[in-house]
Amino acid sequence: MVTAEPPKCKRNCKTGVERTYHYMRCTKKNPSIKCSQKYIRTENLERQIDSILQSIEIPEAFAEWAINELRLENQLKASGFVTQRVQLQKEYNDNEAMIENLTDKLVRNIISEETYKTCLQRYESRREELQKQIVCYEQSKDGWLDRLEKDFNFAATARNRFAESDLKTKRQIFTELGSNFLLKDGIVTLELDKTLFAIQKGKEITTAKFPRIELVPKGMNKPQTNDPQSQIPIWSAWLHATRTFLHVPI
Repeated sequence: MVTAEPPKCKRNCKTGVERTYHYMRCTKKNPSIKCSQKYIRTENLERQIDSILQSIEIPEAFAEWAINELRLENQLKASGFVTQRVQLQKEYNDNEAMIENLTDKLVRNIISEETYKTCLQRYESRREELQKQIVCYEQSKDGWLDRLEKDFNFAATARNRFAESDLKTKRQIFTELGSNFLLKDGIVTLELDKTLFAIQKGKEITTAKFPRIELVPKGMNKPQTNDPQSQIPIWSAWLHATRTFLHVPI
């Protein structure tokens, strides 16, 4: 990770003009790694971050439309989710009944203790597996859409917010991009958040498919009011390309 150095003031010996410079450097928090990377000017780092933000930038109108499309599709398939949840609960109940029946057989000396332990281990393993599936289902059935909406809104607004924010807010935006940040030879690399990575790849594919169309027109984040449907075919292709890299329940 990188961190900010205290501002440094430098005076021009010829003109007497004093200027303040801001630098960034490696945090050097990992004692097992001896970092020898040089400092980097803040404006240089910000240009690189802006380039990353540009690669995931999407119009706010597209973000809103895409989330609405996903929510609609999620609602249409809600009955299937309910069926899945009911099936998981049935399997769990059946497994519990098998454990109870197994215990009853042991008490009545129908099976040996060795057989009991072997079967019980199998049923308990299945119980744990089903519990995890049920918890995962409950956490993801709606939450994934909320997380996706948050990431889409971030992609739509992060670049403009970064350009207009103070150093603290810029750092926050930078850290929200992903993980495994690395500063090497003045170049910043990172592992994008999974959703942001999907947005980035979807944008690349759509740009290649529609090379003459500017996906994020400057100063035009909303579709023209006289033709609100004109963007839908492009957006549909864009969302499809993005979903190729997303792992969502629908």
